[in-house]
Amino acid sequence: MGKYVKVLVAGPFAAGKTTFVRTVCGGRALTTEVRLTSGPERLIKPTTTACMDFGRVDLDVDGEPVRAYLFGVPGQRRLARFAIPALSRGAHALLFLVDSSSRAAVLRARIPWQACKGLAPVAVVAANKQDLPGALPPEAVARILKVPSAVPLAARDRASALSVLRGVVERALREGHYGRRPCIARWGGLGAPGEPDGLPERHYREPCAVLPSGNNYWSRLK
Repeated sequence: MGKYVKVLVAGPFAAGKTTFVRTVCGGRALTTEVRLTSGPERLIKPTTTACMDFGRVDLDVDGEPVRAYLFGVPGQRRLARFAIPALSRGAHALLFLVDSSSRAAVLRARIPWQACKGLAPVAVVAANKQDLPGALPPEAVARILKVPSAVPLAARDRASALSVLRGVVERALREGHYGRRPCIARWGGLGAPGEPDGLPERHYREPCAVLPSGNNYWSRLK
């Protein structure tokens, strides 16, 4: 195929990362959510991403096919510290989601943003949950995080999610950050369909991470 862009989807706990990946992929996404059994996070939501979210979306950009690979990282610090180094390898763009439903939620995003902003050559901040009453406008989110701008997002709305993703991909392409080979997401030692097993690392080190074994994600993408 043609060009591809690897997009790292990051943000603090409960920012909407898993929801975003699921929405843009139309439900055809790999998620690793587990139920929380302890900790104050249970008061915010009952589940958390244990390892990663993964999906792919084919876009048409100015008449050219472009495939976006989405790698969502855990929001909890104790999980993110292990997942981010592997999942961010070769990322062309970072999409950093912020829960804009309250000022307190935006303030909690400041430290994670500082930790993540250099993970990819292109970085975009999205003010998520704009569909909720009382959400801070993107301009306020940008001021708090001290970034030039933030884009509005309602991750549960596919049109909104795809619009944000398209903006990220178009910016990466415009600035020359993309790949031209298929992204081989290795699963349990096997490459994608049509790719030989046991591929040397040099063939996939730029766009991909090595995914956990024990599942067959590729069969679910047919």
